[in-house]
Amino acid sequence: MPLDPAVLWVDLAKAYRSQAIAEQVTVSVGAIPKPDGRPGGGGSGGAGAAERRDSFVLRIVPGQGGPTAEVVLGDIVVWMDRSAIRAVHRMNASSYFEVATDGRPVTAVLGEVLPPLPAPQLSLAFDEAPLRGRWPNPTPYSLNVAWLKGQVFDRPPATSATAEGVGDAVGVTLEAHPDPPVFRRLTVDFAGEDRRVVVAAARMPPPVDRIGVDVAGRRRVAGIRELGPMPGDLGVGTVMPALVLRPAAELLTPDAPPAAEPDAGPMAWVLVRTPERAREAVEALGPPLGASPGVGMRVVAVLDLGRDGAQLRERLAAFAAASGGRPLRFSVSPPATIDRFPGGKESGAVLVVTDAARVIRSVTILDRGGAESGALARAIAEALKPLAP
Repeated sequence: MPLDPAVLWVDLAKAYRSQAIAEQVTVSVGAIPKPDGRPGGGGSGGAGAAERRDSFVLRIVPGQGGPTAEVVLGDIVVWMDRSAIRAVHRMNASSYFEVATDGRPVTAVLGEVLPPLPAPQLSLAFDEAPLRGRWPNPTPYSLNVAWLKGQVFDRPPATSATAEGVGDAVGVTLEAHPDPPVFRRLTVDFAGEDRRVVVAAARMPPPVDRIGVDVAGRRRVAGIRELGPMPGDLGVGTVMPALVLRPAAELLTPDAPPAAEPDAGPMAWVLVRTPERAREAVEALGPPLGASPGVGMRVVAVLDLGRDGAQLRERLAAFAAASGGRPLRFSVSPPATIDRFPGGKESGAVLVVTDAARVIRSVTILDRGGAESGALARAIAEALKPLAP
C-alpha cells in the first residue's frame, strides 16, 4: 500500500524525542549485490564479497529541554544534548572533552569533532527537518536526499514500511516498523563505486533515566583524539585487553578471503610506530622466538590518523614489507595501544609478552638502532624468559 514517506520519519522523530530508547547499531560496508542476489563484484573502490562490520551502542532519553543521547564507541563514550557534546574515555577518569553547540544543530557539531558517524537516529532525535516533513540528510553519507515514494507491507505477524529516495550520488532506502514506530535499517548505495553501507538497529533494554558521566574534577582536553587510557595502565601481571586492532589485509588486499589469525596461546606483541622499528624488532626477535616453540608473534603498526590518514594504505604497505610476512595488525590510536604500556608513550617500539591466559609477563622498550641488534636480541630473549617451561 502506498505511503507518504514523510509520515514514516515524522513518527520516528517523535518517538526518538519522547521515549527512552537503547539500540545496538551495526554498520556494514560491502558491494552492492547483483540482481541475481550474488555478492557484487567490487568495482572501483568496491569491497567485493568481503564485508566490514562495526557496531556501537546508542541510548536516548527524553527531557524537558529535548533528548539526551549517548553513543558508546568502544572505550569512548560520547553524550550530547542541544547545548553541548561531551566525551570521556572509560579507562581514564582524569580527562574529558566538551564543546558547546552555540545554537547550531547537534549533528553538525558532532560531524566536526568525530569522523562521519552513520547514525540516522541522531538526526531523527535532534534535527528540525524530520518534524517538518523533510529529511534531506539522514547521515553524513546520504546528503540532499529527495524522497520519492513509500510503501507499507502487511506481512503477519508484523507490518513493515519503506521509503526510497535519491541524494548526492546515492540511493537511500529506509526500513521501519510503522506502528509503533521503530527504526530498523537505512541502506545507502553508492552506485558509481559499487559500494553499499547498511545501518541496522536492534533494540536493547531501555537506558536508565540519566546517561552521561559526571566530569567534575576532570581536566578538559581540546579534542576527542586526546582522550585515552591513563598512560602506563597496563603492565606486568595485568590481563592484556582486547586492543582495538584491525588486520592490515583489510586495506591492503580487501578482495582476499580473511586469514585465520587466532591470538591463542603465549604471544609476543611488537607495537611499533615506524616501519624501521618494525624491521629492527622482527629481525632481532627471530632467533629468540625460534628458541621458544609455541610462542606466536603479532606486529602492530601504530599510526597517527592526523599524520598518516591521507596515506594510510601506503604506510601500511611499508609496515607489511618491514614485517617479513608476519601477521600485521594496525591501530590509528596511540593512546589506546602503545601509550598504555610503561614507557610506551615516549617509545617508538614496545615488546609485550603474554602467556596463554593473556596475562602480561614482560614489557620491554625496543628503542635501539640496527647497530645494536645484538643487544636488542638479548633484550628480547630476556623478555621471553618468563614463558620458559
